[in-house]
Amino acid sequence: TTTVDDCGTCDNKCEFAHATPRCEANTCKFTCLPGFIDLNGLATDGCEYQCTPTSTADRPDLAFTDANCDGLDGEWNQGIFVAPAAGGGSNTNPGTRALPMASISAAITAAASQGKRDVYVASGTYPGQLTIQNIQGLIIAGGYSLPDWRRSLNNTSTVGPANPGLQIDGADGGTLQFFTIQGANAITPGASAYGAWVRNSAGVRLEGLTV
Repeated sequence: TTTVDDCGTCDNKCEFAHATPRCEANTCKFTCLPGFIDLNGLATDGCEYQCTPTSTADRPDLAFTDANCDGLDGEWNQGIFVAPAAGGGSNTNPGTRALPMASISAAITAAASQGKRDVYVASGTYPGQLTIQNIQGLIIAGGYSLPDWRRSLNNTSTVGPANPGLQIDGADGGTLQFFTIQGANAITPGASAYGAWVRNSAGVRLEGLTV
């Protein structure tokens, strides 16, 4: 009943990846080794996720650090999720990781109404202008993959083309992180063309953008 080499029956050996096995009441169980997490909750692959928690809070950052080891650069319950329509995004969705929204602007509105801290945007192209108004400390982070929402330099979240591709007005302390912004030509003689345009805003951070 307690022997790891014969747990519950002869020759039933308790073995799990990156874990210390044990046998309790004829059932194989395990404890993850330091630096590994059983993220998916499946015993078949043991402690499959290599991560060491450094904080209970996890804000998106350009190092893509999963500080709380929940499998996301960020926090699952702190964000509104966005994906292209081809990836299942729809503005009739609630903006969860399983049912993401399709529009970054709609997700910003939803985050404000629901008291969420972040907006997580999957890789893909989001046509038209991204307009950000009256945000208070919201983090809008791109570069996530589907369906696992892992973040990588290989994942590109692109906005535009539009003139300007990014327009921020009346924002206070918000962050836009890891996007490609595509501008467009002016359509009337003598008009200006902008990649990104910001006014009447304080403490806005633009991190890791390609404009």
